[in-house]
Amino acid sequence: MKVRLLTLLPCGWQSRETATLASRDGWEWVVDPHNGASDFLAGHRGSAVSVALLRQSDPVLGVVHAPLWLHDGGEMIAWAEG
Repeated sequence: MKVRLLTLLPCGWQSRETATLASRDGWEWVVDPHNGASDFLAGHRGSAVSVALLRQSDPVLGVVHAPLWLHDGGEMIAWAEG
């Protein structure tokens, strides 16, 4: 995921699971590739992949995908500025 997002827009990167890259021109990806990991390991559905793109610390894009939520296809919400 990191390589794909940084190919799409080379900029800063924050994630607990991978090394941080300094913000570039105020742009930064913020990613939690397995939000809710402890619940997932306990057998609960609802863990999610969360991705945000920030410009000068303001969100311009956000996506949350819960691959196991409710239906086998999961659920996804997305938002973009404008």
